[in-house]
Amino acid sequence: MREVSTAPLADLSAYRNVTDLLMRRVDDAPEHVAFDVREGAGWRPVTTAEFAAEVRAVAKGLLADGLRPGDAVAIMAPTRYEWAVADLFRTPLGRLWQRNNAGEEWRRIREAVGLPSEVTLHTLRHTYASNLIASGCDVVTVQRALGHAQPSITLNTYSHLWPSAEDKTRAATANFMAAVMSSADSRRTDGKKPQVSGYPYR
Repeated sequence: MREVSTAPLADLSAYRNVTDLLMRRVDDAPEHVAFDVREGAGWRPVTTAEFAAEVRAVAKGLLADGLRPGDAVAIMAPTRYEWAVADLFRTPLGRLWQRNNAGEEWRRIREAVGLPSEVTLHTLRHTYASNLIASGCDVVTVQRALGHAQPSITLNTYSHLWPSAEDKTRAATANFMAAVMSSADSRRTDGKKPQVSGYPYR
């Protein structure tokens, strides 16, 4: 038997559950029609933002009715739109919904300071990773900070930000020459021959 595999089409390590996927979709395409729900003789389109709002509304209603995080919930319904809403409301009742609450707060902050809608929490995540790399953090450190399952995911996403061998060579040469020039200047002022790393000029 021959085994065939391909690279994943998307990095799923940043998503802990389907609610994370939903809220990312709300950020990226809130007006996208996610469902067409039969209504009378026709169909009613439901956008991603509208669907997420219904999920939140169900969660808030059940909280008000006394349901608490960790309580067992059974969904008894046929496969239909309402089942999808019920299936997703469970996460908002627990601690995993906090990321989505943070997303709502970020949207309010973003609007208050006039940032474009393209600046999402995911944008900040990339900025965070870029700053870690610019500060000299290695692949494993950045992987753990971002929660990637494998270092290869981090490298596939951010390899272009780490300095290449050529970059390191140029930086080392620049530092060496800076040390040479600094030493030469100081030696000229006191009349001594300049030295770099213990080797005098001939």
